[in-house]
Amino acid sequence: MRYISFFLASFFFFACDSATKQQTFDKNKMVANITQKIILPHYQSFVTETVQLEAQAKAFSENPTQVQLFDLQQIWRKSMREWKNCELFNFGVAKDKNYMFDINFSEVRPKLIENVLNDTAKIDEESVSVGGAAAKGLPAIAFLLFENEYLPSKLATERQKNQRILDYLNGLTANLNTNAQLLADEWKNSYASSFAENKDNASLHLLANQLLALSESIALTRIDAIVKQKTDSTKFGQIDKVLNDKQFIVSNLQIIYEVFTGAGGLGFDDYLDFLNVKFANRPLSEVINEQLGKAKRAVENANDEEKARNAQDELKKLFILLQTDMFSALGIAVSFTDADGD
Repeated sequence: MRYISFFLASFFFFACDSATKQQTFDKNKMVANITQKIILPHYQSFVTETVQLEAQAKAFSENPTQVQLFDLQQIWRKSMREWKNCELFNFGVAKDKNYMFDINFSEVRPKLIENVLNDTAKIDEESVSVGGAAAKGLPAIAFLLFENEYLPSKLATERQKNQRILDYLNGLTANLNTNAQLLADEWKNSYASSFAENKDNASLHLLANQLLALSESIALTRIDAIVKQKTDSTKFGQIDKVLNDKQFIVSNLQIIYEVFTGAGGLGFDDYLDFLNVKFANRPLSEVINEQLGKAKRAVENANDEEKARNAQDELKKLFILLQTDMFSALGIAVSFTDADGD
């Protein structure tokens, strides 16, 4: 009888232990999935774009025509859109080693760029690399490519000054590609494994806070620039319009969607579903996913002031859902700093 009692007790213990394990969401697996399926591929895609940007800059330097310039501008836009897919991951090595600032400093400082052009020192990748972040990266390249006082108006005149602009352009694109490759390699070769370990759930909490930081930046700052442009475009220069293109917000929303859904693997939506979190009698994950779609469509349609303000409203609704409902349900403390280096 004692043997039977022992057997039943053991069976009950292991059954309960198994049930407990099944009732635990695998947060480490979720972080590993986001690392392997989202973060690393996007960093590599950004490298691919910067390789093409550098190659096109060289081709343009050898044959500076309006057609070549147009192609170069389009590749710059693709590079910036891909970087916007990486901005959510502006932490760890991206921040500690200043890659995020060297790649996309928060503002263009024309005076610093003009100082480089007006100097007589040689301009190449090495000279760019030791310069300040405000005079390099994607914004500095955009300044040369889109600001009318530079390449667009000097293709056929002022050849000597134009050559210095071309040298600067080649140095900038080469340095951008170098930084993109170094950042991707650091993630792939070392940082990814430690991040995916999710020690004490630190990586999961960091990702959640980056989601929130980026959604706040979009809802409160970036879309506001679009609204102001649609209200009175005369107050904005060409470079401001280029850097505040609505398509860059769409790219930000795309990466929020990918991390939230896990890109087909485990994501924050699965975590919320596991906890059976509801919002107005609907799964919260479904509501957030739906709001992501509404916000994205609203931004894509923000072609006038009214539609831009509507997009702003939809983005604020998304931010509130993440901050108030998701964070509360997951028991995560808000501790983010701005995700884009502003």
